[in-house]
Amino acid sequence: MICSANTDVGMKRNVNQDTYILKTYSEKTCLCVVCDGMGGTRGGAEASKIAAEKFVSIIDDFISPYIGNKNKKLQGSDIKTVMLDALDQTTPLCIQHFVEWAQRLLLLS
Repeated sequence: MICSANTDVGMKRNVNQDTYILKTYSEKTCLCVVCDGMGGTRGGAEASKIAAEKFVSIIDDFISPYIGNKNKKLQGSDIKTVMLDALDQTTPLCIQHFVEWAQRLLLLS
């Protein structure tokens, strides 16, 4: 399996806040994560990066025992469960990022 990605800033903004991570685990297994930016909101690029990296970290921890182990088979329900768990863990990190950013902004005012 060959994975590739590209991103484009588009026609409305000067900065692209999107983050993507491609990771190949084996010939037949890869992970493609895309986190959309925040529509130009300050801190959006950092939030999408935090989300993508955390998501990949959770998937890595889950999938690593299966890679190269022919005795362990991934089930579709396991993959769905870990992906939902990764989303549950990632969302609060983004919210925390924006709260901290807002607090810093208020301190500077």
